[in-house]
Amino acid sequence: MLRWLSGRDPVLAEKALAAGTIDFWEVCRPFLADPRLLIKAREGRVQEIKPCLGGLLCLSRMFRNLPYVCSVNPALGHEYEASYQIVPTDHPKRVFVVGGGPAGLEAAVIAARRGHEVTLLEQREQLGGQLTAAATEIAGGGVFNKLIRYYQTQLDRYKVEVRLGTAVDWKLIAKEQPDVTVVATGARTADLALPGFDQAIVIDADRFSEDETLSNETIIVIGGDRAALVVAERLAQDGCQVAIVDQGQKIAGDVIPTFKWRHVAWLDELNIELIKKTRAVKVSAEGLHLEDIDGKQSVRKFDRLVIAGQRVSVNNLAQDLIFSSDELYTIGDAIAPRNVCEAVHEGFKIGVRI
Repeated sequence: MLRWLSGRDPVLAEKALAAGTIDFWEVCRPFLADPRLLIKAREGRVQEIKPCLGGLLCLSRMFRNLPYVCSVNPALGHEYEASYQIVPTDHPKRVFVVGGGPAGLEAAVIAARRGHEVTLLEQREQLGGQLTAAATEIAGGGVFNKLIRYYQTQLDRYKVEVRLGTAVDWKLIAKEQPDVTVVATGARTADLALPGFDQAIVIDADRFSEDETLSNETIIVIGGDRAALVVAERLAQDGCQVAIVDQGQKIAGDVIPTFKWRHVAWLDELNIELIKKTRAVKVSAEGLHLEDIDGKQSVRKFDRLVIAGQRVSVNNLAQDLIFSSDELYTIGDAIAPRNVCEAVHEGFKIGVRI
């Protein structure tokens, strides 16, 4: 009987083959993400393999009889189209990419591969943007760290200058005078201008992902999209008693259909309470005041309140640069909050265009 391994790790597959544990390695979707996977593995460039995120976007489209789309490989299905070719430029430009999330990382790498002189500027002390928050998912989130590491290897290989901890404004751009500015400043959690929401016990999901580690506390998470679910599930796994409050009738509206089942299962397994069709009203000494769709009010006690609801674009810089940058582009969530697929694809398209 033939023994086989199905997975996306060529190193593990090679070890298993060498040890005689398996007879062959079966792999499919990772080749959609990086068609040169096998060549890179053979040449010992495993860190340069662009990882399959396992989001099943390709599979979900197949179920609807639509052409394949890969979140991290924009050229999939467009391999012979001129506008998707990474062609060396005849006119190298000085390119500034502002923002180190997936859109900015992809744009910087593709532009540098074409021969442009690229500088990537990131306000935080680490690259990744919202990929770092996605990486905290309780199972499978580590693949987003692999994607960040892939981009880091490409930035090094194509000699992209990376400036971390750098806040960018129109004055910096005016001083540096790049030929091209790409704004990829992403999105943030929208503020809730409600009474009592300015207290220290109220934190937003972005800050939680970076700074907070909580356990054995009663937590209420406001929001029902993927960011809220990832935070709630992580907290529950760490031993917190967690409830999710959302105004909608359904949760996980931004989660791909082939993945919704996973979050539904985790909510049940981790005993996360789901309070739907309910809005937050205020925070007082009594707790979080809620009002449901029928106008019924209630109060919930909590130790911490995590805001993980609506996201809004961070695009002030793009507006400031309209009259001070000769060639200006805005990509990713800085246009409108969406997903990693949109971010990577827009970064790629700008990279091959400039």
